[in-house]
Amino acid sequence: MFQIKIDERSKLDFEIGPLASFIFDKNNVVKVAPIVAGRLRIRRGENFVMYFGGSYSFGIDALGLLYGTGTIF
Repeated sequence: MFQIKIDERSKLDFEIGPLASFIFDKNNVVKVAPIVAGRLRIRRGENFVMYFGGSYSFGIDALGLLYGTGTIF
């Protein structure tokens, strides 16, 4: 993870990490799908956050999109 200070109240962070998904197929057999995900996060002030990122699942060959806003408490 890296962090860049934009101004006195704003920071830009980058996060990346592994995840796992467990999927049931039509025959109720569990499949494991490893996932790599990353996101850019802009923090403004003490608790406002906006983020944008993506993920890739090796197990099912799928891309995902992450985005949103929120607060840290």
